[in-house]
Amino acid sequence: MTKRFIRGCRSRAAVLAVLLFGVSSVFAQMWRGDHRCTARRAADKPLFEAIFDRHPARLEKLLKAGGDARAVDDCNIALITYAAWAERADLLAILLKAGANPSVVDGGGQPPLLFLVERAGGFSGSPDGSEDAAIKTLLDGGADVNFGGRTKTSALILATGARNAPLVRALLDAGAKIDFRDGEDRTAYSYAAQLGCQEVKEMLAAAGASLDAGLAEFRAVYGDEAFYRAASDGRTDLVEAMLAAGANPDSVGRGTLTALMGAREPSTIDALLAAGATLEKRDGAGFTALMWAVAFRKPEIVRRLIAAGADVNARNNDGKSVLELARDPETEEILKAAGAK
Repeated sequence: MTKRFIRGCRSRAAVLAVLLFGVSSVFAQMWRGDHRCTARRAADKPLFEAIFDRHPARLEKLLKAGGDARAVDDCNIALITYAAWAERADLLAILLKAGANPSVVDGGGQPPLLFLVERAGGFSGSPDGSEDAAIKTLLDGGADVNFGGRTKTSALILATGARNAPLVRALLDAGAKIDFRDGEDRTAYSYAAQLGCQEVKEMLAAAGASLDAGLAEFRAVYGDEAFYRAASDGRTDLVEAMLAAGANPDSVGRGTLTALMGAREPSTIDALLAAGATLEKRDGAGFTALMWAVAFRKPEIVRRLIAAGADVNARNNDGKSVLELARDPETEEILKAAGAK
């Protein structure tokens, strides 16, 4: 929650409000610059106070007495947005029953559902399960699972990015568009592949996700370098799709670097090794994939390559050993433990 708030805050006061939200109702209100947001109409002030004080009974009484469930403050932030920020399913349910719009957007253009999913990955993200209940309440209350407001992402993509299989399942069951592309032209499956999250990958694939979404466009842009570029961009989904279509796992880019040398995600390394990529293939400078991973401080990839049998004592054309290329203690330790000299 803190990261999401601070990204949209404009002053120290706003950051303070974020850090203390939930501790004191005094700091629960949003700030714009040096202005503390307040109810736009005097009649709405008790409604906002009931939300800030987390008082469902008072909120319900006010709404039954004619209070406006769609009220917004003078910063254009709605009651239901504050209820979502508080992660209170009871407050959300009361507002929804009274006619609040579950798809209203906050100052950053984000609807309540998207905020809660981003908060910490959604289901099981908080010890008391408050996010789980709040998300379910919004979905049951008619929140559009595919509405991203002014953002360029979706709840499904955010849940996938959090490796949250239960939430992915819930969003799919609620009708999430499986092949929605975000601002990076990527789908939920693309992120699941990059993260190496097999459970979510299989779930999305079983639900009909395209396994090569964007591949045609990618090839049109990068031509013969598409395979290498996909590996170096962390597009494990496209690497897997091209391998399935018969691509050579040792394909090189514009120079002499192979995809294994340029890969920056462990999941891409796994896909290439599974397809038979050559561990000891060298580029024009005599660098192997392990040397590149060591030089660029990628300990997880270093571990994978060593586990696959990479030569930890190889030398490049200048006579430098793998260990001499190491520039950080963690990588040095990994290499020495594997017998590098």
